[in-house]
Amino acid sequence: MSTVFDAACLEFNDKRKQIVVQEGRSSIHLSNPSQKTVSLYRVDGCLIKEGRKCDFMLHIDERTACHFIELKGSNIEIAVEQIEATIEHFSKQLIEYQSVSAWIIASKIRTLALRSTKIQKLKKRLKQKKGDLYIKTSGVKEGL
Repeated sequence: MSTVFDAACLEFNDKRKQIVVQEGRSSIHLSNPSQKTVSLYRVDGCLIKEGRKCDFMLHIDERTACHFIELKGSNIEIAVEQIEATIEHFSKQLIEYQSVSAWIIASKIRTLALRSTKIQKLKKRLKQKKGDLYIKTSGVKEGL
C-alpha cells in the first residue's frame, strides 16, 4: 500500500467484513460485505496534533472513497467544525479520491442542531466531492 499518510497512525489495513470504530462510549459499526480493502487512520493526536480535527479517517480501496469520522457526545456543531478543519488540512490529498464523506456519531442528537447553517454548508461541500454527511447516534450499524 502506497500512502501519503503516516503509517504510524494506521489502525488497520485489510479486507475485514466488519469495521468497528470506537472511542469512549461512541462507536460506529460498518459492514464491508464485498470485502474491499479498508484503511483506518487515527487523525486526532497522530496525523494532526494541533488545532481542530476529527477522530479518524477511513479509506476504501486505496483512493476510491475517504470517510472522516468524528465520535462525539452531543455537540454536533463542534463536530462539524472538526471535520471541516480536517478536510481543509488534507485538501491536496483528497483531490485523488472519487468521493469524500463524513460521519458524526453522537451519543445524543438535538433535532434543532441538524438545521444548523454549518451542517448545511458541510453537506454542500461534501456533495461537491460526490459524498455526504451522515449524523447518527452511537452504536449505529451501516454499510459502506
